[in-house]
Amino acid sequence: MLILKKRKKKIKKRKLISFLLVIVLIVLSVIWYKDKNITNIYVSGNNLLDEQTIIELAGIENYPKVYQVSKNKIKANLLTSPFIASVDVEKSLFGKIKINVNEYEALCKDSINDKIILVNRETKEDKSFYYDKDILGIPTLTNQVIPDVNDEFIEALLKIDKSILTKISEITYDPNTLDDERFLLYMIDHNYVYVTLSKIESINTYNEIVPTLEGKKGILYLDSGNHFQIKK
Repeated sequence: MLILKKRKKKIKKRKLISFLLVIVLIVLSVIWYKDKNITNIYVSGNNLLDEQTIIELAGIENYPKVYQVSKNKIKANLLTSPFIASVDVEKSLFGKIKINVNEYEALCKDSINDKIILVNRETKEDKSFYYDKDILGIPTLTNQVIPDVNDEFIEALLKIDKSILTKISEITYDPNTLDDERFLLYMIDHNYVYVTLSKIESINTYNEIVPTLEGKKGILYLDSGNHFQIKK
């Protein structure tokens, strides 16, 4: 009986020691976690916004304590940007943050007002919020569009197929006495196209029209008459 009692005491003592060790480990882990700063931030999916801008928008540019940062707060901060449609955030206990953003596509660069026009119809004026570089695959608006036409112009851009939009290098607002919604498109193949906003979708046939030109370069009038004038 005495031996049995001693064994029971040893078992209880071991259990107590094990319990205390677990408590100590938990306390040490909490202390470590509370003292742990973000160590690495990974950003992906961005094209218009640079990594530093995204980190600043997320509110983690100072690499704060891990416990002070929540995924929901980072998401909420990033979604205040008109450039960002959605965002996914991963956070590890070891101080790594992964941010994957889905940006709204850019439709056009407004060189006069220093803006980017987006598919969500938003424009952004502060150049610090996007790369100070050429954004490939979108045209540049070279002059001012009058306010009465500007909204219709943005709506018209949404109707242009992406495959055609990438073939337009510049857009110039070029109204005449008959039509104040007339634009001149400079194509990357060195053709010019006149089009009016009411007929903007006609530019989507450009890929079918080009082979009929037999390699000739000139001005394609899609605003009226649908005819082609060869360059002299």
